[in-house]
Amino acid sequence: MFYSTQIVLLVLGLNAIGFVYTEIIIKGTKLICIPNYKYLINHTCRLKAVNRYKSVVFMDAYIRNQLNNVTVNAALYARNDVNTYNPFLINFTQNICWYLCNHRFGTYMKVFMDVLFRYTNVNHSCPYEGLLVAKGLYFEGNSMSALFPKGSYKGVFIFYEGYPLDHIGTVEYYADLYDVKKMQKKN
Repeated sequence: MFYSTQIVLLVLGLNAIGFVYTEIIIKGTKLICIPNYKYLINHTCRLKAVNRYKSVVFMDAYIRNQLNNVTVNAALYARNDVNTYNPFLINFTQNICWYLCNHRFGTYMKVFMDVLFRYTNVNHSCPYEGLLVAKGLYFEGNSMSALFPKGSYKGVFIFYEGYPLDHIGTVEYYADLYDVKKMQKKN
């Protein structure tokens, strides 16, 4: 009893002094890819755990027909107490090709395009053809994620071609957002 009280007081004291801090972690738990074989062939889609706090996405597909006008619909869903996913905060549809030509991004589209530029070979304007690769993709627990409540989320990204919109593929990314207490390292 006496030792457990001392441990609790030590942890509270270290936390108050600043030796223990919390880091926000976004860990992917599941990945589902649904391609349209009219546009994509030889696709792979997997989530690989790197360590306890991080898992990365590896995806690739070969584009069968040239993509000239790609549009994305991105939506975020939060899991509630009944284990169902309800719409949460973000749902937008934007033309990727238009943004790549004009270099004018809105708030959500800027975050989405930063991830695309960093981890994929989508770094030029349309048209797209050949191999499309996403390697080592993960989401960092940055200051923006501190605004979200802790819990489980699902991001759904639906890609379309042309007008009227023709389905290219869908990617569903499931992730958990939580705090991790860590000790600060001395310099």
